[in-house]
Amino acid sequence: MSLWKRKKRIEIMSKIITKINEYYNEDKGDNKLKVIFIRLGKGRKIQKAHIDSNRLYIGYRSDSDEILGELNKKTLSKEEFKNRVAKFEKENPANGKPNNLAPSSLQSIYEDDGHTLWFTIVDGRLYYGFTDQTKEFKKFKDDAGCIRPMEGDWCEIDAKDGFINERSVSGKITKKGKYRGTTTEVDYADIKYLVHRILQTESAEKKGAEKALKDLQSFVTSLLPQLNEYDFETLVEMLFLSQGYQKMAKSSGAEKSYDLALDRPWDRTDGDKPTLPTFVQIKAAPKVKDVEEVYEDFVKDKAFKNYHKKGFLVSHSVDDSVGKKFEKNKYKGENIVPKKDLYLIGPVEIAKQCIDFGKVRWLLEKVI
Repeated sequence: MSLWKRKKRIEIMSKIITKINEYYNEDKGDNKLKVIFIRLGKGRKIQKAHIDSNRLYIGYRSDSDEILGELNKKTLSKEEFKNRVAKFEKENPANGKPNNLAPSSLQSIYEDDGHTLWFTIVDGRLYYGFTDQTKEFKKFKDDAGCIRPMEGDWCEIDAKDGFINERSVSGKITKKGKYRGTTTEVDYADIKYLVHRILQTESAEKKGAEKALKDLQSFVTSLLPQLNEYDFETLVEMLFLSQGYQKMAKSSGAEKSYDLALDRPWDRTDGDKPTLPTFVQIKAAPKVKDVEEVYEDFVKDKAFKNYHKKGFLVSHSVDDSVGKKFEKNKYKGENIVPKKDLYLIGPVEIAKQCIDFGKVRWLLEKVI
């Protein structure tokens, strides 16, 4: 994409976000924003053409003088307009019967007073925008419907200049496109979600959930030292198996002692032939000497290295002296830190994996 197009896209997104913030204020509980999904015609090719031409399209024979006139003049109440469309369908049925979806879909268009954020999904990407209220609806010559220009363009990026792909959006939003009608209004809870997704901000619910997760992780971390040596080894083994590793016999060429030899099928590079095993050394509370021994075995002992692809030293209690000795002050007991295919896994990472792989209940049963 050219620099000019990128700059224009960001300008359009900024203007739309300004309007969203004008109509929607979550902190004050003030919401004048309406959000509606719209399907821009039948088929991807037609929908993409409307996107590229920056226009909103609605069918249901809205190009008829009777309906198009009311869409632009707005002399009727919302209910009166809906009844007018229903009457039109009854008196002028297409294919022998009236379309019962026409009244509600066209009513959504009729009610748009500039506070409606329209969105659609085309080619796996979500587009959104406001219509240009200074322009009238016009007949669309290629189909039995009418069109109205968007204010600026349809926008497909969020506040951080990232494309809004369908897969990155909650199903409660994307499922709107699977309903029968051309338009589907979004309720308040989903408006809140979509606004946060576009603005790239966090809702109070998400912040609360992340805090709860962080508190759980801290609690699980505090429980790990209460495991006896056997149960800690069992937990570590379960966590590796949950990640797709399989136990295998220890290599006959390894004279060193370690707790587990593992293989993971998708790490293999030679078809179904197992790769060199991954070894795991489990030390509940290792001292500097223990770490140095593992380091010497794997990094400096070529005979041992030749029989192993990578290794892990796993511990639920790591003090700063161990971390500093092992990784030159880079390790702080929080992350997995690589050292020539040798990894030190500390209590925080173990706690994360306990949560991710559903081992918290098992842990609770062991220590509480």
